[in-house]
Amino acid sequence: MATLLLPLTILSLVTAGIVAAHNVSISLLDSAVARGADGTPPAYAYSPGFGDGVDNWHVFLQGGGWCHNVDNCLDRTRDPKGSSAKLMTEQNGVVSFGGMLDANSTLNPDFYNWHVFKIFYCDGSSFMSDVEDVDPKHNLTYRGARIYDAMMDELLRIGMGNAKNTIAQAVGDWFFDRSEFQEMDMLNDLPRNCTGFDDQPTLEKKCRDHIHH
Repeated sequence: MATLLLPLTILSLVTAGIVAAHNVSISLLDSAVARGADGTPPAYAYSPGFGDGVDNWHVFLQGGGWCHNVDNCLDRTRDPKGSSAKLMTEQNGVVSFGGMLDANSTLNPDFYNWHVFKIFYCDGSSFMSDVEDVDPKHNLTYRGARIYDAMMDELLRIGMGNAKNTIAQAVGDWFFDRSEFQEMDMLNDLPRNCTGFDDQPTLEKKCRDHIHH
């Protein structure tokens, strides 16, 4: 399990979407153990930081709710939030970054030149399931925790271990305010110093105030 030692980290928990802006290519993380519900590799999109933002990172974990039974999980395999293959097809291999992810200095003056790393949701279990065997009858894979671990390793590989400031943003799922989420290793990987369930402008102000404090 990767551990990121960061002097300052902000975790923002929000339910709002992000406004479309610049396009970023989607990549697949072809790990041997980390797989989405349909068995395809998990996906992420990465926009490198630059200038005086080169030591700052914004990690965005996509939400999407749980699949609660086999039929529901099978439905997920036909959807981008359960299949990276469907994601790549529907998105044409790109995703738009906007709001706090935007690289436009006018629209996003505090964070525009930060590294941005978006982790797409494809396991149906809030990055918490960890079952070695594939369901032989339905060909379903339950390895959300391994996706999370693999993504943390990828972040270290591309340089996040040297970060000075990091925002870890998890969007829209009920579980991020439940005891189950507290049992995840995220507290070790991305320590939380600033949390908020506010509207997007209020949240962004809190993040700006925190990093400028």
